[in-house]
Amino acid sequence: LASAVTSRGILHRVAGRIDQAVKDLREAYRLCRELKERGIVTWTASQLAMALVRAGELQAAREVLEETSAVVDSRGPGSVDWLLEGEVEILLAEGDREGALEKALEVLRLEREHESAKDVAARIWWIGRVFGPDAVGGEEEMERARRLLEETHWQSAIMAPDLVSG
Repeated sequence: LASAVTSRGILHRVAGRIDQAVKDLREAYRLCRELKERGIVTWTASQLAMALVRAGELQAAREVLEETSAVVDSRGPGSVDWLLEGEVEILLAEGDREGALEKALEVLRLEREHESAKDVAARIWWIGRVFGPDAVGGEEEMERARRLLEETHWQSAIMAPDLVSG
């Protein structure tokens, strides 16, 4: 249930229905916490933090990430990535582009170790669009990433940089 509500919250966020996104994601996060769930709690917390950023609630977004990092084993693949992704969005909203880029490149490094080529392409595309092609090795690297995303029909990853608040 928490996973489904998280997914619905993400859809609301992408569609610009921020109030509904925050509502759903808070509920999913509450469910994860009540159940002491460790598999999706970092994903849910990250998505909630991003929705809170878009709602202008930066402190609440930061608190969600801090609370989650205190209760999960952040050494597992995926855990750190998700929390860092939320942190990147907060830093961008605060105007700290340098700090955000540093964290985004850390996410990319972690994803290169553990994630699929498609996930890495999505991260390269996102970083290149938000921070410029030089941040990911240039236009050619971005073009390779975009091509893979298009070939796999991952339109949401192509659109994702356009949703950044910073």
